[in-house]
Amino acid sequence: MKSSLVSYRTTPYKALALPHENEAVVFDDVEKYQTGGQGRFSTRVEMSRDNVFLYLKVFCFDPEPQKVINTNTADDRSLWTGDLLEIFFGAIAPQPWQLQLCVGAGGGRFDSQGRYDEWTAKTMLTPTGWLAEIRIPLTFLLIQDLSAGFNICRSSPGHKESANWSIVQHGFHEAENYGEIFFCDYDTAFLAKTGSVPPKRGLSRAEFEAAVTERLIPAWKIEHGPFLFGPDYGRITVSWNTAGMCGALLDYREAGTSEWITVPADVKNGVLEQSHAVHRIELENLTPGGTYEYRLKSIRPVSEKVEIYPAEGSFRFTAFSPDRTEYSFGLCSDLHSDEKTFRDLLQLPEGRAADFWIMLGDFLSHASGPDAFYTGFLDTGVKLYAREKPLVFVRGNHEQIGLFAADFALLGHHSGRTWYVFRQGKVCYVALDAGNDHADEPGLEGVHRNAAMTDEEAEFLATVSQTEMWRSARFRVALVHIPLFRDAYDSNMTLKLVKAVPADVPQIDLMLSGHVHKYFRLMPDGTINKPLGSDALLDAPPQVPFPVIANDTCTGLFGEVTADSITITARKSDGTVIDTCRIG
Repeated sequence: MKSSLVSYRTTPYKALALPHENEAVVFDDVEKYQTGGQGRFSTRVEMSRDNVFLYLKVFCFDPEPQKVINTNTADDRSLWTGDLLEIFFGAIAPQPWQLQLCVGAGGGRFDSQGRYDEWTAKTMLTPTGWLAEIRIPLTFLLIQDLSAGFNICRSSPGHKESANWSIVQHGFHEAENYGEIFFCDYDTAFLAKTGSVPPKRGLSRAEFEAAVTERLIPAWKIEHGPFLFGPDYGRITVSWNTAGMCGALLDYREAGTSEWITVPADVKNGVLEQSHAVHRIELENLTPGGTYEYRLKSIRPVSEKVEIYPAEGSFRFTAFSPDRTEYSFGLCSDLHSDEKTFRDLLQLPEGRAADFWIMLGDFLSHASGPDAFYTGFLDTGVKLYAREKPLVFVRGNHEQIGLFAADFALLGHHSGRTWYVFRQGKVCYVALDAGNDHADEPGLEGVHRNAAMTDEEAEFLATVSQTEMWRSARFRVALVHIPLFRDAYDSNMTLKLVKAVPADVPQIDLMLSGHVHKYFRLMPDGTINKPLGSDALLDAPPQVPFPVIANDTCTGLFGEVTADSITITARKSDGTVIDTCRIG
């Protein structure tokens, strides 16, 4: 989605094109403040440019010229006691910015950036009102997609009335509702604004404004999600994306009750945060095993009107419970943006029935920004599964590649770590992060810090294995992207974590992994099952007292849990069973 099409507007869209040097565009649709329509006075603007300056010649017509107050000659607060033009430039996105320049009928000026010596304004009284000639350097403007946000407003104390070109709803500083100046013709502006070819050649201003308006996407619209993740006893996380920045809330209630509980996404210092498009809410103190309904709320920018999604009805989920002894889960890994395989696995009967789904790392090849997560796999997960059943995310080595690798906020656990534990029934799951598949780069200049991370993680595992959550479990299942499969750095990092569990506490019972891109099952007695003819380098794998299963790129693992057993069935994406392993 093109960011320039995300709209924060609550009033009609306006635009002007300045394609040629020294060729003026004339407009007079400066209307009554907030409401639009004709006020007590009228205004005509002639705007032009060269390659250095933007020029505005503003005719401030007044049916009673004697009411013009031009005593505001100084560059100070007295400016607002007389007739005044306020010129605004700015935008909300893709990069927020704002500039305010003011010119009084008496020649006084205001500059919100203090660069008075770089622009000029000349004013004079006329028989029909007053006139201002203004010259502004183009370097003052942040031009994005060939345009700069713009508005011109006029105030008349004598008439006790104000006017605006692009109608604002609450105040002149409302960049959400500014129009745009394009430094090209309307056809080129349409391509820059929308990323598509104009519907016809030689667009007029009115045609351009109408065609763009049809394509604008409200910032508050739910663009991705919601999806559930990070489940545990009494809690779950809900996340979603709006098309643009806006305030976000979530309503939830236990099924069968009537009153919604409203939770804001984030409140900082007494203000609901509105500067994010990614929204995340942690629901806590849920009734174990309880069924809940939830819906999303978006606060429209400026108007602060609340939009509810879905408009009718709600989504549902069931909270994890210590009493749940029979359930199932699904698992896949190493998608590398293979959306089709993910879709096929989720649509298997076992996938649809799974109570939660484990994403075991390398679901992307490169962390190329938030949209990559959605297009790579999350949109499919939301559509087929994750609105009402939770995902569990375990980081793989490819999640450490790219400029966005360190920011795992979209999928991150509520603990803030990429390693954590959770329980469902009598099974304790420990999500581990084995880091990258190569050693850290030497020196402080290196990007990766996995040695220090796994040291901290090992301490965590040694501590958590002493807790009642771990000790009282019937089974303990390790979820880690890189399996124990050879005598090399990546496998040894996993072994380092496994060895952190003290000998005097219950040990791991099962390890589920991926990474190798070839299915195998390594048993405690040293036997190896490779039903797909794996050529994985099982080079002197360490002997451990539990089965190690590595998922393939074309397979998924499906777990069936009972009070006294866990059965893992490996299936290809067409449903074919290739292996089965039972513990207990």
